[in-house]
Amino acid sequence: MTIARIVDELRIRFDNDGEAFAVEDVDLDAWQAESGLDRGDVLDALGLHLARGFASRTLDFDFCDRVVNAVIWHVWLDRDDENRRPDLFCAVFEAFEAGEGADLGDPMTETAERDTRPLIDDILGRTRH
Repeated sequence: MTIARIVDELRIRFDNDGEAFAVEDVDLDAWQAESGLDRGDVLDALGLHLARGFASRTLDFDFCDRVVNAVIWHVWLDRDDENRRPDLFCAVFEAFEAGEGADLGDPMTETAERDTRPLIDDILGRTRH
């Protein structure tokens, strides 16, 4: 399974599930098994794909933010460090967190442009992929 296909499936699920959108541990296990990558590499590849999609405006902020929020719990719950920490994914998560509108007077699109886009551009500038 390619990361693009994972994102396509997440998009369908996001559009269908609305507020109930979630990513389960079984999803991560399936992505890992089908890709042949370890969990950290799968999540880093997912983060990179979301960052590129957001940067090119093919993926919107809301979708990317909801995906990273749904997945980060699995990283945080890995208390025994069974999996390699996906540092690139975590950086992408932090970039989307920055755009969640800490300034309540700003519409989400303004905070995403002001706060998230420069961080994503920086991440992509530092990434050789």
